[in-house]
Amino acid sequence: MSGPALPPVNPTGEDCSKGYGALRDDAAKVGVMIKAASDRHAPPGETCDLLNDYRQALVKMMRYIEANSATCRLPTRALDSLRLNERSAERLQMQFCAKKPVPDDQRPFKVSF
Repeated sequence: MSGPALPPVNPTGEDCSKGYGALRDDAAKVGVMIKAASDRHAPPGETCDLLNDYRQALVKMMRYIEANSATCRLPTRALDSLRLNERSAERLQMQFCAKKPVPDDQRPFKVSF
């Protein structure tokens, strides 16, 4: 997922709101896309990719909290919650990515007689 660069470290109160808010909004957008993919029964490969993007967005949020928790007065329970969400997304990703079809050019060579 290509998104905005991580917000500056040691931000002011307003920067904290903007920085964390932007990261939260990015994760929420991907969450909406995952929900839409689920509702329309998207192929596993698409869902796998969306879950990967979601996990990356959660990791950015966790890194932001770790780097700025004291300055921004972000509660550690927010970090704990994000870690739980990321683990759940990881489990889902493993399920969907296992079903993702492998392109012919990436399949192991097989000889058949």
